Amino acid sequence: SSQGVLLTASDDHTAALVESSTGAVLCRFQGHASSVRSCSFSPSEAEVLTVSSDETGRIYSLSGETLGILKGHGGLVVDCDWSVRGFILTVSSDNSAKIWNRRYIRMPPSLGAALDETEFLGMSLSSDGSVLHVLNKNLQIARFCSPFNAYGGFSPTEIVQCKVENDITSASLSYDTKFWAYCAYDPSVTVVDASSGAIAKKLDSGTGAN
Repeated sequence: SSQGVLLTASDDHTAALVESSTGAVLCRFQGHASSVRSCSFSPSEAEVLTVSSDETGRIYSLSGETLGILKGHGGLVVDCDWSVRGFILTVSSDNSAKIWNRRYIRMPPSLGAALDETEFLGMSLSSDGSVLHVLNKNLQIARFCSPFNAYGGFSPTEIVQCKVENDITSASLSYDTKFWAYCAYDPSVTVVDASSGAIAKKLDSGTGAN
């Protein structure tokens, strides 16, 4: 964050607010019934969002108070993001991504039907909130334009198929949205061009990635 603190997610069912210079835990966010998979600050950095293998998301104050619970996914919730407009995004192993209204904690239509019925690995929202990027386990990259202005459902503006060589465990989109990097059970990290799906680089990490 801009205040020099970090958010960490853990298999011990908690997330933590950590002082970046000392490593001291300033607050621990509790309440999930399984591993916390991802976490994010709100745009104002006044709240914290966590998602978990217990199929829920949670919103906390910086003091650790639970402010809201996001229920609606039918599988592990694996990633999350918080848009500058205040909407919350989550993706799940139930083959769906969801957009939530923070003010009301309610769910507009799901994004999952647009892609193969397979697990989502990651997502990222452009800095201006105009494009949502989603990657699934079959390495299909989908782009959804103006996701917050759609009321009757969502259709991707583009779907790109990447080359799949190994079972994928996790993925992340670069800040400029030009490349996806994904990890596999073998000791490698693969970087693919987000526009074409072509492999741009392959790195040997030395150990199996997770």
